[in-house]
Amino acid sequence: KYPVGGIIVFAWNIKDEAQLAQFMPQLKALNGHPLMCIDEEGGRVARIANNPNFDVKKYESMAAIGATGDPANSYECGNYIGTYLKGYGFDIDFAPVADVNTNPENIVIGPRAFSDNPAEAAPMVTNYLQGLKDANIVGCIKHFPGHGDVKADTHYGYAQTWKTWAEMLDCEIITFRAGIKWSCPLIMTAHI
Repeated sequence: KYPVGGIIVFAWNIKDEAQLAQFMPQLKALNGHPLMCIDEEGGRVARIANNPNFDVKKYESMAAIGATGDPANSYECGNYIGTYLKGYGFDIDFAPVADVNTNPENIVIGPRAFSDNPAEAAPMVTNYLQGLKDANIVGCIKHFPGHGDVKADTHYGYAQTWKTWAEMLDCEIITFRAGIKWSCPLIMTAHI
C-alpha cells in the first residue's frame, strides 16, 4: 500500500552470503522497488567485511589510507568495496566519511576520517566516491557539516560543536565542498 523508497541493511540483518543472497531479492521485491543501502565504509564500520562469514578484503581504516598520501589508494578501496556491494545487490553505500578528524577526544569519528587536514582528506573523499561510482554504487558524504570536532557519540547522546561558520569554512566544509564539486548526489547530515 505504501511504496518503500529505501532500506538500510545493518550488520544484524546479515548472517552469511547464502542468507544475504536470499534476503536481498525479497527486499527489492517490496512495493516501490526500494534502493538498497548499507554503511560499508571500510575499517571499523563495515557490515559485510567485518562479518567473519564473508571472504572480502578488510581495510584497517580510512586514516591508514589517508596516511599513505596517495588518493589512488582511496579509489582502490572505494572501487573494491563498491564492486562487492554491487554483487550483493546494493545501490547506495553511506560512505565515505568526509569529516575532518580535528578533535583527538572524538570517540565516534577518529580513524573513520581520512585525515585531520582537510586539504589531505578532500582528494581521498573524491577518489573514494569515484571508486564507488565506477562500481555502479552511489556514494554519500557524511556527516555534514562536520562531526570530526565533537567529543560525544551522537548514537548515544547529544553532541555539539562550538566552531563558528567561518572556522568550519576553513576546515570541515572543505571536504564537503570537494564532494559536492565532484557531484556527489547524497549528503548525510550530522545530528549535532
